[in-house]
Amino acid sequence: MLPPGRHFIFSAYQQKTIHSGDLGMSHDHLSKSAKIPILAKLFVFIYGGQDFALEYRESFWGISMALEVIGVGQGRTGTASVKVALEHLSIGRCYHMGEAVSIPGASDLWVDAADGNPNWRKIFDGFNAAVDNPICAFWRELADHYPDAKILLTMRDAQKWFESTQATIYAPETLDFILGTDFREFLEKTTYTLAIAFTIATI
Repeated sequence: MLPPGRHFIFSAYQQKTIHSGDLGMSHDHLSKSAKIPILAKLFVFIYGGQDFALEYRESFWGISMALEVIGVGQGRTGTASVKVALEHLSIGRCYHMGEAVSIPGASDLWVDAADGNPNWRKIFDGFNAAVDNPICAFWRELADHYPDAKILLTMRDAQKWFESTQATIYAPETLDFILGTDFREFLEKTTYTLAIAFTIATI
């Protein structure tokens, strides 16, 4: 069950406008994370590593990169559109499965999270929102870690969602291809285990 008072229900197949004010955030606050001088950030990263850079940014600049929106909807419920919408609203960068497989080292961090050793600060460094897989598999942990974040649930007709996943992200040929890549452990532990559970529940 979603935490009371913290969630929005959003259907990808109904027209609905979301404003930054709906999420309880001012434009100044939303754009704050973009005001870190690039050279200063680069300096502390080179000489102190990512952990030090994060500490420096949060303590010295007074800027936290904590997630402010957590998407709990499965892939194929309009999560890509929600990502674009959130970024268009100037909430900041939104993490999606695309980032999990494109950012160097990200998939390894997700494997650590699945093994019970999450480092959410490293995973979401530079992001203010997160949607889609594998985020939805960890939404309870993320909601506990970011207690001020808004919970955003995307919904779709169950049968249409199932048919869509079977033709795309969970199609046999897709699974055969993806699970033959270097992302196999990451996907098995974070995304496709959850997909199998959802698939069984619909039978």
